[in-house]
Amino acid sequence: MRVVCAIGIVGMASTTAPATLELPQSSLVPGGIFITPIDAPANHPPAVTYDGKRAMVLRSNDRWVAVVGLPLSITPGHASIQVQSGDAPEAPVQFDVGDKQYSVQSLKVAPGKVDLSPPDLERSEKDSVRIHAALATYSTKPPATLRLLQPVPGVRSSSYGLRRVFNNQSRNPHSGMDIAAPTGTPVKASADGQVLTPEISSSAEIQCSWITVKA
Repeated sequence: MRVVCAIGIVGMASTTAPATLELPQSSLVPGGIFITPIDAPANHPPAVTYDGKRAMVLRSNDRWVAVVGLPLSITPGHASIQVQSGDAPEAPVQFDVGDKQYSVQSLKVAPGKVDLSPPDLERSEKDSVRIHAALATYSTKPPATLRLLQPVPGVRSSSYGLRRVFNNQSRNPHSGMDIAAPTGTPVKASADGQVLTPEISSSAEIQCSWITVKA
């Protein structure tokens, strides 16, 4: 059996945006979003970082707003972002993260599907490096919208945050969303952007086309 997957990743980080830009709903849980207004001059966008990485800052309704994605791995409790505005010293903005229980799916599969062979493990590690390098990029181009389009028609086969347990071995929560579609179905980017890394990664069991897009 050969499994074919097509994956589109969209990374967006911007400084200005339409005044009527619709913001996502704030959700202070692992895998959620922290949204907070930032006091800074209109002509000087502030720099916001979380865990050492630049976060999205938008101009919306005549004010600056930080839109910060919270990783699924974050521990519930106190957290903070760092804000640099003008000549003022960098200052923390603190918030509290609550807990959230995502779905867990237990599966029994062939042992080879759980413990990767050395070639597949090497391929997976190389894919991970490329993907994380793409996700680490930052763009100041403002997005037209924060709403992402469904890249392909089909049935959702795995949801964001889902934790799978293969043969009693737990895996990290799923950081994306899988959509099942027939082989050959066209896949569209979820938003306008620049293609960073078109990749084809394959093994005897899995063939993946990775398309990383920076908005």
